[in-house]
Amino acid sequence: MYSIITTYKIKDEYLIDFIELFEEVSKGIVKENGCVRFELYQDTSDRSKLTTVEEWENDLLYKEHLDTEFIYYLSEQVKRMTVDSHDKQYLWKKFCNSQNISNLA
Repeated sequence: MYSIITTYKIKDEYLIDFIELFEEVSKGIVKENGCVRFELYQDTSDRSKLTTVEEWENDLLYKEHLDTEFIYYLSEQVKRMTVDSHDKQYLWKKFCNSQNISNLA
């Protein structure tokens, strides 16, 4: 499993537009080959901070997803609507509710 957590700081005037854009694109992304989940969360203490949580079967399928014309378009929209560059974390293993706990090194 390959997970990506990305946090965005949204410009106030684009908050609703950003949420609506991600609600719409998530419908297509979850249908992509290898996508396990794609969700958008809002920070409880700062409403302009939004975080996506993605899970993919593996990193290769995630990279295929990134290399599409649609994602290039989406990236341009995100740049326009955000204050700064975003924070992205890549996670490789899932331990809770799984058998992976026995594989700790």
